[in-house]
Amino acid sequence: MLVRFLVGKRAGETQHFPRNDNTVAMMIQSGMVEEVLPGSAPRYPGLRGDSADVQPPMVEGTKWGVKCPPFSDVPHLVRQRCSETTYFSNPNDISPYTKKPYGWPSDCPEQARELFEKTYENYLLKRRSAASLQEVTAGNKH
Repeated sequence: MLVRFLVGKRAGETQHFPRNDNTVAMMIQSGMVEEVLPGSAPRYPGLRGDSADVQPPMVEGTKWGVKCPPFSDVPHLVRQRCSETTYFSNPNDISPYTKKPYGWPSDCPEQARELFEKTYENYLLKRRSAASLQEVTAGNKH
């Protein structure tokens, strides 16, 4: 059975599960996922409902931004070119291979650099405040 996630980090994604999976039945009843029936209306315009093909979004030119990838909560510099999306590591991180900072991609515009630096700084501030809040909370339990 093909199901589509409606909430959480995987919202909009689809995945196949065995039809007799009790966990999936519970998730359907609770509204967390929905079953995608053959011939149902496609979630993405331009695709047939029974199509297994997934066409990535096409971007004209090159777009830069900052986004957390699906595999991490850390902001990454992102470049979209045609149908390719590339997540770059933090330019200040040290490469385990060269023992030098990764550095900025050669074609990265200054605006994207500034946006990444501001976003990453905010991310670090949130992490520090969450850590200090945990310390205060742990101290109050005694």
